[in-house]
Amino acid sequence: MKIEHWHRRHALTLASQLPDGRDDALAVLECVRELVTAFLQADGPEPAKAKIVTLVRDCQDLSA
Repeated sequence: MKIEHWHRRHALTLASQLPDGRDDALAVLECVRELVTAFLQADGPEPAKAKIVTLVRDCQDLSA
Protein backbone atom coordinates (compact mmCIF):
# COMPACT_ATOMS: atom_id res chain seq x y z
CA MET A 1 0.00 0.00 0.00
CA LYS A 2 1.39 3.36 -1.02
CA ILE A 3 1.33 5.96 1.77
CA GLU A 4 0.00 9.28 0.48
CA HIS A 5 0.45 12.69 2.07
CA TRP A 6 -3.17 12.78 3.20
CA HIS A 7 -2.65 9.43 4.96
CA ARG A 8 0.14 10.98 7.01
CA ARG A 9 -1.98 14.05 7.84
CA HIS A 10 -4.81 11.83 9.09
CA ALA A 11 -2.33 9.71 11.05
CA LEU A 12 -0.98 12.82 12.77
CA THR A 13 -4.51 13.93 13.64
CA LEU A 14 -5.32 10.54 15.16
CA ALA A 15 -1.96 10.26 16.92
CA SER A 16 -2.49 13.63 18.62
CA GLN A 17 -5.57 12.13 20.31
CA LEU A 18 -3.86 9.00 21.63
CA PRO A 19 -3.01 8.52 25.32
CA ASP A 20 0.49 9.47 26.44
CA GLY A 21 1.55 5.97 27.46
CA ARG A 22 3.02 3.80 24.69
CA ASP A 23 1.19 0.64 25.73
CA ASP A 24 -2.14 2.46 26.06
CA ALA A 25 -1.67 4.16 22.69
CA LEU A 26 -0.90 0.83 21.02
CA ALA A 27 -3.94 -0.77 22.68
CA VAL A 28 -6.17 2.00 21.30
CA LEU A 29 -4.67 1.55 17.84
CA GLU A 30 -5.33 -2.19 18.00
CA CYS A 31 -8.97 -1.48 18.88
CA VAL A 32 -9.19 0.91 15.92
CA ARG A 33 -7.73 -1.77 13.64
CA GLU A 34 -10.39 -4.23 14.84
CA LEU A 35 -13.16 -1.67 14.25
CA VAL A 36 -11.94 -0.91 10.76
CA THR A 37 -11.64 -4.56 9.75
CA ALA A 38 -15.00 -5.48 11.32
CA PHE A 39 -17.15 -2.57 10.16
CA LEU A 40 -15.51 -1.32 6.99
CA GLN A 41 -15.13 -4.62 5.19
CA ALA A 42 -15.12 -4.21 1.43
CA ASP A 43 -16.22 -7.84 0.98
CA GLY A 44 -19.51 -7.55 2.84
CA PRO A 45 -22.81 -6.38 1.41
CA GLU A 46 -23.44 -2.67 1.39
CA PRO A 47 -25.83 -1.66 4.18
CA ALA A 48 -29.33 -0.63 3.19
CA LYS A 49 -29.85 3.09 2.75
CA ALA A 50 -31.84 4.80 5.47
CA LYS A 51 -35.15 6.36 4.52
CA ILE A 52 -35.26 10.13 4.65
CA VAL A 53 -38.19 11.68 6.44
CA THR A 54 -38.96 15.36 6.00
CA LEU A 55 -41.27 17.20 8.35
CA VAL A 56 -42.65 20.42 6.94
CA ARG A 57 -44.88 22.92 8.67
CA ASP A 58 -45.79 26.53 8.17
CA CYS A 59 -43.27 28.73 9.96
CA GLN A 60 -46.08 31.08 10.99
CA ASP A 61 -47.98 28.28 12.75
CA LEU A 62 -46.17 28.03 16.10
CA SER A 63 -48.92 26.00 17.79
CA ALA A 64 -47.51 22.65 16.60
